Amino acid sequence: MNTSQNHFGRRIAAAVLLIALLLAAVIVSLVVSTKDFRKEPAYAKPATSTTQPATTAKPAAEPKEAKSSNSEKADGKPAPDSKTEQNEPDGKVIYLTFDDGPGPYTAKLLKILKKYDVPATFFVTNQFPEYQDLIGEEAKDGHAIANHVYSHTYSRIYADPHAFWTYYNKMNKVIEKQTGYKTYLLRFPGGSSNTVSRYFETGIMKALSKECKKRGITYVDWNVDCNDAGGANTSDAVYYNLINGVQQMTREKQPSVLLCHDIHPQTVNAMPRFIKWARSHGYTFELLSPNGFTVHMEIAN
Repeated sequence: MNTSQNHFGRRIAAAVLLIALLLAAVIVSLVVSTKDFRKEPAYAKPATSTTQPATTAKPAAEPKEAKSSNSEKADGKPAPDSKTEQNEPDGKVIYLTFDDGPGPYTAKLLKILKKYDVPATFFVTNQFPEYQDLIGEEAKDGHAIANHVYSHTYSRIYADPHAFWTYYNKMNKVIEKQTGYKTYLLRFPGGSSNTVSRYFETGIMKALSKECKKRGITYVDWNVDCNDAGGANTSDAVYYNLINGVQQMTREKQPSVLLCHDIHPQTVNAMPRFIKWARSHGYTFELLSPNGFTVHMEIAN
């Protein structure tokens, strides 16, 4: 019994010692782990240079948008008070022309032109017979009267050369009645480069342009289009189209021949603003005349 008891006691003692050693090891491990946690490794805290939200970091300043020479606005349109380039040539000339009238807005236009003392060239038709007497008023105010043919119906005027000259002469009779004289200044409906005439008579524009020379008639196209017969449905659109076109012609050192229509209210309403802009930028307004300055497009029919 004593021997068995002693053997059992030794086993218990050994087991206790083993448990004690295990507990000591666990404690030591916990202490070391706790110290390491408190120390906090460098990667535990995000570095501000790599993971900080971009909104808190101040980005490098973006380059400012370069200003154009004509002080364009963000939408690409020159600001109303923009100044033209200083190196532009002197003697800048604008030929202000109006097609398709007289019509319901022509009287208002004449008042505007008189107020600002601006001459214009009117390429008249008989589309609105009730306003025919305004041709006389245009002439009395010192504007140039030019022929835009009696009718603006392409199928009629471009049916053949004879038809065209018939309508041309018919309009000249109206002009003579209202002003006391005929005109030898012409603008072809659609311009000399029109292609719609192909549907009615092949080669008619070439034939008509040659005939003009024989008859002593000066025909005039344009190099600036306010596009009021197209997509320019507001006075702002007309205004910006005009000043952009004029500035382009100035860069090319060419006089500007403006295509406008006094039968559109947005065009008439744009005139005071445009005239002020032109005058403030050193432009002068002049009249077209037979055997005077003209512009011709490339004839396509």
